Amino acid sequence: MGRYRQGFTLLELSLTLLVMGMVTALAVPALFSQSDQQRLELAAGQIAGALRFARDEALRIGLPQAVVTEIPGSGRISVHALDSSGAYPLPGALGYDPFTKQPYDFNPTTAPMTSGVTVTNSAAPFDYAGLGVQTGVYFNANGTPFFVPASGVPYLLTSAAIVLVAGGQQRTVSLDRISGRVRIQ
Repeated sequence: MGRYRQGFTLLELSLTLLVMGMVTALAVPALFSQSDQQRLELAAGQIAGALRFARDEALRIGLPQAVVTEIPGSGRISVHALDSSGAYPLPGALGYDPFTKQPYDFNPTTAPMTSGVTVTNSAAPFDYAGLGVQTGVYFNANGTPFFVPASGVPYLLTSAAIVLVAGGQQRTVSLDRISGRVRIQ
């Protein structure tokens, strides 16, 4: 008498693999794709993080720090130590994120995790009394936001808002003109 082995037929295995492949094809893109809302929140968080980092560094080391944006240009945002060796302060060396050890230099409109987010400010996001709008903000050793143009006269911030849009949704990163605190709305 012959023994029969229990198992699956080639047809059963093929159908099982086909079903598993279809489930995987549907599930994998959902795992890696982010919604507009998620990209918008991440971009707003990165910008707020850069502003907070610059302010915190100024408070921590007692030296001014700068956040420079290229809005409405490329949308790039970077944090710099402030070089006061010249006639007026200029952004100096890039600041480094203490956790990632990477420079604080990113573009939320083109970064892989935030692509599709646009910065909608039609002018520079930082407004100063008596000076007008500028693309950067400095934080003094007390954490107060200010700006020093070529004239060498410091100007205090009157308002700051970086407006981000993705998929019909909007977030605004604002900076308090007195305390330098950052909010995402």
